[in-house]
Amino acid sequence: MSVQTTTAAQTREPCFTIITVNYNNAPLLISVLERTLQTLENHSFEVIVVDNGSTDESLSTLNSYYAGHPIVTVVDSGQNGGFGYGCNAGARKAKAPVLWFLNSDAWIAAAADLEQAIALTQHHNTGLVGTSVMLNDARPSPQGGSNMTFGYFFLSSFRPGMWFRKLPLWLQRKMLRSLKGLPSIFGQYAKSFDHSTVPSAYASRGVGGASFFVKSAVFFALNGFDEEFF
Repeated sequence: MSVQTTTAAQTREPCFTIITVNYNNAPLLISVLERTLQTLENHSFEVIVVDNGSTDESLSTLNSYYAGHPIVTVVDSGQNGGFGYGCNAGARKAKAPVLWFLNSDAWIAAAADLEQAIALTQHHNTGLVGTSVMLNDARPSPQGGSNMTFGYFFLSSFRPGMWFRKLPLWLQRKMLRSLKGLPSIFGQYAKSFDHSTVPSAYASRGVGGASFFVKSAVFFALNGFDEEFF
């Protein structure tokens, strides 16, 4: 049973819109979204959940669970056109000036710096603002800080982070310290873990796609996600 309450913050115009895309995974999305709603209960925001052509009962499950919810809207994209397609469909329904794209398996555990992140997103010199992303065991997931070069993307395509996170934590830290000093794609990749140790915002040539902010006006000026990338 879903129990919904409306706080004073939720009755105002939303300051930001969280957009998340589901495909055949409604139970997990609902579980993590409920954590996010609890964390942000004193903030003014809305949530757009896009079901991206699920072939199971996800759409009916989401519609039933969030029926009449004051801030969560479920959108049927009509087809599985890929991640960018689903994100674009959600963005077109957003009412807030700032969009927060969040993976469907991620939740917001803390929001101490949320106001600063929103303000930074709205600065005229800002493109995207990424957030720290941690795994269940508090280990960092690579999220930005490196140069977006062909070599970096080629290395990333082999999912080195997946293998890296299987190493003991002490070895991970030692490797990161050693790799960061190298003027190579391995050094660039190591810098993408900086978000877990740097206490304030820093400039980066790219941010991870699991969780990031962008001004709605900038997003649409750039025509959103390129849907050719499934």
